Amino acid sequence: MSLFSTIKLGLGLLYMPISLKIKEYRGQYADFDPRVRKALLQFDYLLQTFAFDQLILLLKNPSAEAILDGLKEKAKGFNGYNTALPIPGVKARWIYEAPDRKAGDIVLVCLHGGGFALGYMQGHAEVMIALHKALDNPRVSMLTLDYTTSNFRQYPAQLVETVQLYNWLLAEGHNVIFMGDSAGGNLAIELVAHIKNGAPDVPAVTDSKIPSGLILLSPWTFLGYEDKGSFKQCSVNDYLSGSALAEWASMYVNSDDELRLSPWVSPVNAPADFFEGCIPDNTIVLYGDNESLKDQVLDFVKLANIPSSKVFGEPGAVHDMLLFQAMTLPYEEVRKTFSFKKILEYLQATA
Repeated sequence: MSLFSTIKLGLGLLYMPISLKIKEYRGQYADFDPRVRKALLQFDYLLQTFAFDQLILLLKNPSAEAILDGLKEKAKGFNGYNTALPIPGVKARWIYEAPDRKAGDIVLVCLHGGGFALGYMQGHAEVMIALHKALDNPRVSMLTLDYTTSNFRQYPAQLVETVQLYNWLLAEGHNVIFMGDSAGGNLAIELVAHIKNGAPDVPAVTDSKIPSGLILLSPWTFLGYEDKGSFKQCSVNDYLSGSALAEWASMYVNSDDELRLSPWVSPVNAPADFFEGCIPDNTIVLYGDNESLKDQVLDFVKLANIPSSKVFGEPGAVHDMLLFQAMTLPYEEVRKTFSFKKILEYLQATA
């Protein structure tokens, strides 16, 4: 990092408390719980103030292993908690492993968001821990994939790791449900598109088996830059900015604009038949009614012919709302949130 960039980083951090007070005074995120609001204001400031390399430095997350270790008291008694799966080149860890796993058992896999750059966050672990407690079904295993971020390896590395994990689970005979938020939702969509259409330089999925289900939370489905529709309308209300997303997208595809706008990376740009037969019937989509990505989420829903009865917009919510709620609210309150209740209902009906 250059001297100028270092100075800017320092000044930005010094100004942060003042800026947050100004944002509070202006009433940004005023309708949310104060604990959630504080987290949103902080993240909003970081995204609006710092360049990509500075953000990576500031938001450098510990590994999934370290995050899970820090939450081990919340997961007390979870069988197999924070145990690595024995898959070479893949960092995946159990949140809960059903004792004596059997063929046909459900495994819920978390594909985390973060623009493919920010890595696994505490909120992702909190959601999974809370889901296991609330579901209270000892036959449903849950795990998380800590895929390689784009500042180390670019597309298709993340998809390759997802396929390797999925093939390992299929070899064990399991019914696999993928839950992905934001970039993780994109990755889940990339996976099913690959199963049908065969992405270049990505290993095949065993027997071309479609996952048993998808849970897509605010999926990032267009990696181009937009300054219209919900991006423009929600720019004041949502912490996401088009310029930040464009920079993250460029990093993910190693500045290859043709790839960035291709169906493999931007699913909304796919032809009409691209997703025929590969979106599981057991798919739900959740998004914030006040989030920048709302239009592209709904465009994908239409393209993929996902029934409206399986699409849920949370009133007033911004992008990836559940992540911030899980990071800041106690378990009893997380259980009452819009997205958590929808996911729990889905799992109860499926398991």
